[in-house]
Amino acid sequence: RMDDLTNTTNIAERSDRNALRCRMFEPEQEPKTDFYWVLDQSGSMSDDYERVRAVANDFYSQLNRSALDYRLGVTSMYEGDEGHIRPNNGWGTSISGFLSDITWVENRCEELGFGSGCGSEEYGLKVAKKGVEYMNTAAARQNGDGFRPDANVITIFMSDEESQTAQDSGVSATSNYRNYLSQHTTSFAIVSDSEDCGTTIGASYQQAALDTGGCHASLCAENINETIEDIIIAAVGYAANYELPGTPISSTLRVYINGDWIPRS
Repeated sequence: RMDDLTNTTNIAERSDRNALRCRMFEPEQEPKTDFYWVLDQSGSMSDDYERVRAVANDFYSQLNRSALDYRLGVTSMYEGDEGHIRPNNGWGTSISGFLSDITWVENRCEELGFGSGCGSEEYGLKVAKKGVEYMNTAAARQNGDGFRPDANVITIFMSDEESQTAQDSGVSATSNYRNYLSQHTTSFAIVSDSEDCGTTIGASYQQAALDTGGCHASLCAENINETIEDIIIAAVGYAANYELPGTPISSTLRVYINGDWIPRS
């Protein structure tokens, strides 16, 4: 209610009278969403992967209480993977496959023969841009690892340090990646946010999330449930393409289903 009072929708459109308007629309059935997880595989993340799995389990549990036709895909921040999801595994819907993909990223450096760390290979924004570009192509869809053409795309970054591009040249150097992502996906960031959490603050991931209409949370937070809820609510909201024709005063909005008023939630 405080949001309604202060969010200025009461002056969004000038009018000399009150108006009562009703709009009828059919809800979409099982809106489609592809969740694209971009995970830091570097050595500094080795003590954070239990946290990553806990977030994944909570996310999956809440996801299954939503009305989404969802898929989950996971990639690393290693530049050589170019943002492609796990080879020969593709998009999935099971928690076992999701956790298996996370383990694949966790062990990616050793699999590549780099030992534990992959040096400074946390090019999260760069690989996300490449991955989104690729997965929007007909070739990727034919291979089974592309986005569904009618699906909303949500990108989720998890890292304990700043993207390598920003470390090398500053956050402004990531604008090309952030601008591209803002046109093709909604981003969320669960990243280091203080000197006591992670190696460096993930400012470019935070900015990418804000640029695209998402939000960010601390990788070290005791409770990330609110951010997980925000991600799923955003996915449901963006997947529904109905928009009111005018700007209402938000506190006056009422929703009825079969004649019954639905309390706000």
